[in-house]
Amino acid sequence: MCPNCGVKNVERAGWAIPDLDSELLRVWGKDESLQFDQQDEDILLAEEDNIELLLNGVDSKELLHSKRSTLLAALCVLVYDHTPEGDEEDPDVKPEISAKVTAELKDRMHLFNELDTVYISEYIKEVVYPRLGIPLANM
Repeated sequence: MCPNCGVKNVERAGWAIPDLDSELLRVWGKDESLQFDQQDEDILLAEEDNIELLLNGVDSKELLHSKRSTLLAALCVLVYDHTPEGDEEDPDVKPEISAKVTAELKDRMHLFNELDTVYISEYIKEVVYPRLGIPLANM
């Protein structure tokens, strides 16, 4: 039973991460022990409002290699999430976001060699890599 409201059956539980800002990103990015979540950090960070912070972070040599790799994965998630599937219209899919992040990633192609791309899920690579001109054989 919930001590606050008395409800006996929980239908849904959740949590929220704090809004990302440059200071939080810097602190997280320099400490291997800090996590926004035990898994899927890239998915949690992949928000439209975070694009500039993600780009600045992935470019920052001050951040740990592993954290920059997570940020690269988050940028790929944004491209994936905003790439339309077929002819169906989805109000949550914004192709202009995919185009913007794709262009930014094309300017940073060296990061795909410098950083660890194992943080990028295979299903994400299958959609994003061709948009970047990366052969799928390189997955």
